[in-house]
Amino acid sequence: MPIDPERLPSWSEFLFVAKQQGIRIYENEIGITGPVGSEPPFRFLQRPGELEVIVPPLRLGEIMRESLLSGLCRRLRIDPTPLGISLDELPPQNWL
Repeated sequence: MPIDPERLPSWSEFLFVAKQQGIRIYENEIGITGPVGSEPPFRFLQRPGELEVIVPPLRLGEIMRESLLSGLCRRLRIDPTPLGISLDELPPQNWL
């Protein structure tokens, strides 16, 4: 059963929790301007000693999709309980 959209974290909330759990956040302003204006920075996340995971160009206040939250938590071994969501509530990883 899908998680209530009201419970899904914003991108900045997720990044805060990820950083607290040892995930490194790399950002590169590449200066892309799209049809709506400046695009968010190119970003990837990495648990030290493991492969980088390129993430979509989300804005900090944007609410995450359940599938993205699940995939990142599982791939990077991030515990989502500080966000008020248990890993068991998230769908199985279907990418990577």
